[in-house]
This record gives sequence, structure tokens and C-alpha cells, in this order.
Amino acid sequence: MVGCAVTNTTYNEVTMKTPIPLRLSQALKNLQYTRPEHVIYEVPLDVGARLYGVTSAENGGYEWAIVTDKIIQHSDCGYGRGAVALRDGLICYEGLPGANEPIKAFQHQ
Repeated sequence: MVGCAVTNTTYNEVTMKTPIPLRLSQALKNLQYTRPEHVIYEVPLDVGARLYGVTSAENGGYEWAIVTDKIIQHSDCGYGRGAVALRDGLICYEGLPGANEPIKAFQHQ
């Protein structure tokens, strides 16, 4: 039987953080629920597009942000888990399976 090895890794999201880039910080400064201070996820999407998962040490809230050369799209929900914020950011960018277009207001350029 041919298969792949599966490794389960446990980590604490709060320990996997880096400082937030200045451009992203400026774009997210007026969020209602979270004051992003750290990037916990950074996912390359297409050429020039990245999805970030950000968090606040203050209240533990999480948000997603999509950055391209010209636009920044982000959530303002105060997610309780970073993985859930990341999932919704991916859905906003790529759309739901079987859908023809991304949801919300995000438009690829």
C-alpha cells in the first residue's frame, strides 16, 4: 500500500508570531474588535498576493488580511481562533468550492 506519512504537530498559535508589517498595520489600525500586533500566518496566494493571519496580544482576537500590490482587504470580526480567520480569508479570496467567483467584495486584479 502506497501512502504518505502523517505527522501531528501541536503548537500554540501565540508563540508562532512575527511583528506585523508597517503597511498592513496602517491598513488595520481602525479595526473594531482586534488591534493586530503580530502575524501568525502568512500564505502566498498568487504572484504578489498574500494572506495574513494577525492577532492581538491585548484580547487574543484574530483577523485575516489579503494584501496585493494595490489593495488590502481584511476582516473585522474578532475571531476566536486564528485558523478560522485564515479559513475565511481563503474563502474570500478563492470563493467557495463550486462557486464561480470569490465572495464578499474582493476582486482579483
